[in-house]
Amino acid sequence: MPNPIGDGGATVSRVDEATETLVRIFASLSQWGPGSDASSTRALEALPPLPPRARILDVGCGPGRQTRLLGTHTGARVVAVDLARDALLGAAACADAPAQGADFVCADMNRLPFADASFDLVWSEGAIYVMGFRAGLERWKSLLAPGGHLAVTEVAWLREDRPADLVAFWNEEYPAIASREEHRAEIAAAGYEWIADFPLPESDWWDTYYRELGERLDEIEREDPGAGRTVVEMCRREIDVMRGAQGACSYVFYIMRKSD
Repeated sequence: MPNPIGDGGATVSRVDEATETLVRIFASLSQWGPGSDASSTRALEALPPLPPRARILDVGCGPGRQTRLLGTHTGARVVAVDLARDALLGAAACADAPAQGADFVCADMNRLPFADASFDLVWSEGAIYVMGFRAGLERWKSLLAPGGHLAVTEVAWLREDRPADLVAFWNEEYPAIASREEHRAEIAAAGYEWIADFPLPESDWWDTYYRELGERLDEIEREDPGAGRTVVEMCRREIDVMRGAQGACSYVFYIMRKSD
């Protein structure tokens, strides 16, 4: 069984209405961003074999879809971190932990409570944007043992020709969005050796994330049509804009090795 959820120094503060609405929307979702077991497995297969008694850190684990996959596929000890305690409780409750077990820690990814060189693999799907791509690469590097690996997903431009409404959306919501080539340059500048990268397929957006999110938005509006209108509209706008993305952007899985 997973170990009880530890407190990594996170504090609970009063939340505003928008945050409460986001919690209502996302709390019941099986994942909080694009991705799939197939893509996670593909990224794992791009890595060399992990050492015996390996330790993996899953940063921004959310409901824990990839946490369970990491433990099952590698047999390693997985430490899963998120600031949302409710998500950790759900992840711990349904974790199919291997014999080595799993730990769930409530902590801020900007202030992770772990010693340097504690992990052989740091993993983060759809969460490094909270810190910024380059900042995440640099801060998490110290957590890796010599020769350790990092695997993250980050939204990236895939083409130069981009729909105007898509550009406007990302410039507003995440101005730090960069191209795949720019991310590769940042990987090298941060002291990593690039191993592989690949964009997530459209099915990772629509089949495993947006379909469930859209259904949840419908439920929220039926339950209380006036609740969190701005947040609901923001989520719907993202879905509508991404429907017309025409392959101009996606999350990209980046796999890299800490340089000696």
